[in-house]
Amino acid sequence: MGATGIGSALGSVGSQYDFTKMTNKQLFDAANELGDEGKISKTDAGQLSFISQGVDYAYPDGGGPTSVSQFLSDPTQHNFIQEIQNDERGANSPGGVGGALYASMLSDLYKVQGTSTQAAIDPISIQA
Repeated sequence: MGATGIGSALGSVGSQYDFTKMTNKQLFDAANELGDEGKISKTDAGQLSFISQGVDYAYPDGGGPTSVSQFLSDPTQHNFIQEIQNDERGANSPGGVGGALYASMLSDLYKVQGTSTQAAIDPISIQA
């Protein structure tokens, strides 16, 4: 597989990624690769891997994927930056937990996010 094929499989161009248009499998592969290369923290890589596998995700109507293999084979593209931002907002609300983890994941994703897609990312304030 050529370099273009590898980048396409990971939702990336060169060493930059577009986390605003990725499938669960692409996020899974990118998180593992970036964590192994030391480009993002192992904690964030693990959490992003869990997100891509549907851990702690439930469909309100009971539909949708119900197993890890179904989540990873789902061809739907997601805006993971926006999804993590939304999760961070909930985590930072009264009674929420894990706000620092979401802020850390966003910070790591921004480091490797392609510059051509920065306009698609909502501005947020990251609090440590």
